[in-house]
Amino acid sequence: MSDLAVRLAVVVLVVGIPVTAVLLARRRPGRVRTTAHLAPGITVFVAPGCRLCGPAIDALHRAAATPDIVRAPDGAFDELRVRSVPTAVVVGESGRVLARRSGPAVAADATVLVATAERAAEQVSPRRPSRRDGR
Repeated sequence: MSDLAVRLAVVVLVVGIPVTAVLLARRRPGRVRTTAHLAPGITVFVAPGCRLCGPAIDALHRAAATPDIVRAPDGAFDELRVRSVPTAVVVGESGRVLARRSGPAVAADATVLVATAERAAEQVSPRRPSRRDGR
């Protein structure tokens, strides 16, 4: 390889890797976006004709969750950049999205979504020590 080709390859790597990382970080807005109008807990976005939506909701029910269901079209689809259904989001008390899964991952990760929602609820209302605890 010529000296020019080596230098070009180095420049592409040095510039390309950070640019790619920034672009990929922008594609995951769920963890940093907030939404004021979704209730704390698990919300599932669905649409008519969705083959995966029913099984995803059933899996959440089996994992002891009662998700809110948002049907397309809805403004929250745009706000949270929901591009496919089903999409499940766990919203904390502050309105911050704590977890997000789309497609078959909603059913596969139902227990993870429920555990995230439960942890968020526990952090908001921690158990107060009772007198029997000696505190």
